[in-house]
Amino acid sequence: MTCDAIDPEPTDTGWMSEEQKEDTARVTPLGRIGVPQDCANPVTFLCSAEGGWINGRLLRSDGGLGGQATHPRTRERRNPGCDAPTGGTMDRRRIRRSGGTAC
Repeated sequence: MTCDAIDPEPTDTGWMSEEQKEDTARVTPLGRIGVPQDCANPVTFLCSAEGGWINGRLLRSDGGLGGQATHPRTRERRNPGCDAPTGGTMDRRRIRRSGGTAC
């Protein structure tokens, strides 16, 4: 048995106004807002035999937003004053292990 999770970020499910969709698409590295199928495809893969070796992962379905070290609208660092590397859970674990702080 495996346990994984999908973190669906801006996805067009009917709750955003057209203006919000356009603003979000403008700051998303892929240049568009997600659609439900963008979240369903990785779930299908993780549930298949091909995804059977993947376990305990959080997969961000966010069009690249999570990979940005700066805030997409202002281009300022997400965590001003923080010299810790940005990234995912693994970066936070490495920082914690080394005695540093994660911001």
